[in-house]
Formats: sequence, structure tokens, C-alpha cells
Amino acid sequence: MRAAVATNEANRRRLNALPESHGVYGWMRSHEYLQFFAGLYDLSLTRQDCNKRLAQVGLEPDDHRPIRAYSRGMKQRLGLARALVNDPALLLLDEPTTGLDPRGRRDIHDLLLRLNRNDGDNIVLSTHILDDGERLCNRSDILGKGLVRYEGKTGREGGEVQDRVRGEHLRACTAGKMTGRTVLTEEKAEQ
Repeated sequence: MRAAVATNEANRRRLNALPESHGVYGWMRSHEYLQFFAGLYDLSLTRQDCNKRLAQVGLEPDDHRPIRAYSRGMKQRLGLARALVNDPALLLLDEPTTGLDPRGRRDIHDLLLRLNRNDGDNIVLSTHILDDGERLCNRSDILGKGLVRYEGKTGREGGEVQDRVRGEHLRACTAGKMTGRTVLTEEKAEQ
């Protein structure tokens, strides 16, 4: 029993997630927020560590405003910084570019690609934006009514993915990309 608990704890420390609705504590400041979540992993972040995470996602490290004063895009970036607080080997992201402007989306795409290619992080990405899935994922699964409707490579073969999605009347594409296998999710398109 102790071995199973130790294994579960070790696995928990190796993963993190950013759900679509991740919530923030508006009364906190960004450094406090990251330090709080680091504590859930028994980690202690210095101010310098927090600054590094904030800069990594495109936030100003010296912003001392309460989080409630942040825009939606800034809160999304902060949520991603929180998901990276423990340097996860597996990162689960649900709609990570929600609320970001085009430049912000590109910045986050570049960060995710860098994490995967340089650091070897495995990333499972769930998105309804086909272009994101095609740009970020090397493999995709498209689900419809709980069943895999398409499984295959993305990228240069992305046109096939889009055609398949349109053919199945799906509007959601989720991919766990980068290197290795990815999982996509879907919802039936509104008729």
C-alpha cells in the first residue's frame, strides 16, 4: 500500500494541468499565487523563480497589482505559469489560448513548442481551434459522441484533418501534441 501511495505521489508531482476555467484568487498578487500553488507540490519558489515563470508566459514580473485587475488574457497567462510551476513532464491543457489576442496566442504556441522540443515535455492539448491543433500537434485524435472518429498525423497533413472534421460535422479538435501521441476532443457541431 505504501508503495502505491509513493508511486501516486511521484506521478502527481510529474504532471500539471490548466483547465479551461481555472479560476484565480483575485486578492492575491501573481507572485503570491505562484508561491501558493508551488506549495501544493511541496516546492518553495523564490521571487526570482516567480519572475522567471511570469516572464516565460509574457507577464511583467514587477506587476504588483492584485490579480483581479488583470485582463482575461493576463489571467490565462498566469494560469499557464501556475501549470508550469512544478516543471511537469506531462502537461494537460484545455483551451490554453482562450482570451488571448493573436500575438498572445502566437507567444503561447511558441512557448509550448519550446517546452516540448527543448525540454522534452509531453503536452496534451484540447482545443476547438483546428489551426492550433495543426500547428502544435504531431498526432491528433478527433472524438465524436465519445468515439474516435479520426486518428492520425497533423501538420502538413492538416488539410486531411480539417476535411475529416468537416465531414463528421465536428467543431472541436483536441490534440496532445508535439512529440509522441496526442489526444483530441470534439463536440458535435450545432446544426
